[in-house]
Amino acid sequence: MKSFELKSAKTMFMALALILSVGLFSSCKTEGCTDPMSDNYDPEAQKDDGSCIPWSDKFIGTYAAERSCTGEVPQNGNLVVTRSSTGEQVLLFTFDDLNFTGEVVTTSSVIINNQTINYQGQEVNVSGTGSLDDDKGEITLDFTVSAGVINSVCDITGTRL
Repeated sequence: MKSFELKSAKTMFMALALILSVGLFSSCKTEGCTDPMSDNYDPEAQKDDGSCIPWSDKFIGTYAAERSCTGEVPQNGNLVVTRSSTGEQVLLFTFDDLNFTGEVVTTSSVIINNQTINYQGQEVNVSGTGSLDDDKGEITLDFTVSAGVINSVCDITGTRL
């Protein structure tokens, strides 16, 4: 009987040791950036350590820029790019009284999804694309402003200040 109790205790101890070791090893996850839309994404990371650098961070800043639209005289000014409150990869572009958002879709490009904005006192639709040459600090936004049947093709090009 003693031999049976000893074998049972030994089996229970081994089972407990196995459960504990599996629990310990499975909780040792590799830490790093787990967001694939970050510059420092680590595909090996299993636990986010808070170090992610979103792609959108590269775009944020103030640019000495020129806005050019069909039928208008080009205008110089500052393009200010900030993060929108609607999402980490959503940016707000402001050039004088022109304000619209764009979503960062790659490390160097944005999509300006169709949106209705107030521009020069009227409701207009804006849509387009943009890109960033981070090495040169240059941004380009190509978009269409439309109101009814009138479309104006515009671009804003700028250099980071």
